[in-house]
Amino acid sequence: MRANERPEVGQPIDLGASGVYKRLAAFERHWDLSGGALLDLGCGNGAYTVELAKRYNHVDAVDPTAEHLELFRRSMPEKSREKITLHEGVGESLPFPDDHFDAVTCIEVLEHVSDVGATVREVLRVLRPGGVFLVTVPNRGFPFETHMVHVAGKRFPGRRLPGLPWVPPLHRKWAQARIYTARTLRREVLSEGFIEIGIDFVMPPFDRWKNGRRYIKPVVDRLEQTRVRRLGVSVAGIFQKPRLSH
Repeated sequence: MRANERPEVGQPIDLGASGVYKRLAAFERHWDLSGGALLDLGCGNGAYTVELAKRYNHVDAVDPTAEHLELFRRSMPEKSREKITLHEGVGESLPFPDDHFDAVTCIEVLEHVSDVGATVREVLRVLRPGGVFLVTVPNRGFPFETHMVHVAGKRFPGRRLPGLPWVPPLHRKWAQARIYTARTLRREVLSEGFIEIGIDFVMPPFDRWKNGRRYIKPVVDRLEQTRVRRLGVSVAGIFQKPRLSH
């Protein structure tokens, strides 16, 4: 993806998909997912938001796509409606006061925003001192591009080009979303004033591949406990806004 191009909006994950629980589990290995107020930035159809609302007292959910929000509104479980408030907006300009949230989640979203630095600064602004920023992004170590690509005037799923993430010049030219290493994610976030709590990796969930779920998923889940997880589909970062000094 060229630097001056706006990334494409991603396709939301299915509600109840195992990928939801795998990414939340990566956070929970480093941080207790519970508290008062949470912002889910880039909520999509609410697959993550509904699960997070079971852990937090209230969740504000933001997405730039009205269609995603309408889908979320229609499918939201009745018991979640009192705890979730939906907002149409972008990460670069959040409609919330300073020092407002205990936690902000940004799950498979940062690769799509127009201005990463501005988005991270807004997250820092709306978090309370000591609040946590929980983010996942596509991993450059994973051999398959998980978003669409544009090649020679044609648009098709990037998974048809195995190894594309490992060839940065071609990925920058053809891919429609950014990819990250643990190092580049750290650089993007720490440079705006956060401190690091932990970095983790998420192995592919195989949610949309029937045979993969049955035969391969158990093996991959075991590999998630080894160093092979560094080749996982996502990098997970857990970062904290510095506490006020006395």
